[in-house]
Amino acid sequence: MADSSVSTLAGAIFWMWIIALLGMATNYAEAVMAQKTRVVDEDGTVVKWQWLIRMSRRVSIIRRCSSTQAAFG
Repeated sequence: MADSSVSTLAGAIFWMWIIALLGMATNYAEAVMAQKTRVVDEDGTVVKWQWLIRMSRRVSIIRRCSSTQAAFG
């Protein structure tokens, strides 16, 4: 009985690390995209969400559907 609880705990910790690495990679990718696609107006202000305007219609529809599904579980 003790052996199975130790292996279960090790498996849980392993998957926690994998999910943490995936989250950090996602955060890094979003930060890089934000810096590469930002647009500065003539007065020096940064226009936000410019990359959403540049996305194709198909990608934006997929993103909206995914966000809605994630919001409602």
